[in-house]
Amino acid sequence: MLYALTAIPLALLAVMLYLGWRIGRRPSHRPDTERAPEGGSVLLCLGDSITHGALGGNWVASLRARLAGEGRLVANGGINGQQVWNIAQRLDPALECQPDMAVLLIGTNDVMAAQRPDRAALYAKQNRLPRMPDLDWSIAQLAALIPRLTAAVPRVALCTIPPLGDDDEHEITALVARYNEAVREQAARHGCVLMDVHGAVLPLLGPARRPYAGAPRDMFSLIGRTAAAHYLLGRSWDAIARSMGFGATVDGIHLSDRAAARVHDLVADFVQKAETT
Repeated sequence: MLYALTAIPLALLAVMLYLGWRIGRRPSHRPDTERAPEGGSVLLCLGDSITHGALGGNWVASLRARLAGEGRLVANGGINGQQVWNIAQRLDPALECQPDMAVLLIGTNDVMAAQRPDRAALYAKQNRLPRMPDLDWSIAQLAALIPRLTAAVPRVALCTIPPLGDDDEHEITALVARYNEAVREQAARHGCVLMDVHGAVLPLLGPARRPYAGAPRDMFSLIGRTAAAHYLLGRSWDAIARSMGFGATVDGIHLSDRAAARVHDLVADFVQKAETT
């Protein structure tokens, strides 16, 4: 009996550690460690967990497989939980891979921080921000980041962020729209390609219109359940999304396989057009 009481908590701890490792480990082909193949070129993908690809559909990995035969390295510069400010802090090391194209998909965590003070405090500590984040500050950080990126990379695509949750009447929708408008303004101002990820995945919202769960405890619970379903039970991200009542996302934040495929197609089209002009 004592053995069982000891073994069960240890087994649960082992599962939690395993899931934490699967979610948190850095992606392969990181920009600070990779270089273009001889005679090839580099596409740099910068962002947060949606680019990292450990939670939800991995559009960077599928894109890498598609472009590998063309002599192009696809560098994954996504890191879970990061905000615009974090991208600015690590931009120079990311540029060491000498990209000729870059895709920036960042801002989801900035919007989530702007919606709730408890999430803002969590991100301020987690990301070692110089101040408590709000959306005005994040948009100002974006405006400062883009000129640095476009000065270093010949072709840059800026992505709107996907919906948060499947309920387009949730209060966070207005914050998403405000941030995405700032992305559009920056793309127009600096001559970047605008990649409308939000518009591409919007038709995939689930019929249940399940809302975004903003409370950190609720969000961590959802993430834990989806990670366990995928990494322990082998379920696809689309199957998990359906079981959770979502369509475009698996947990209100991270992309389903179908949504990731749409991002993949947008980026592939960007690369193809850039190479023919």
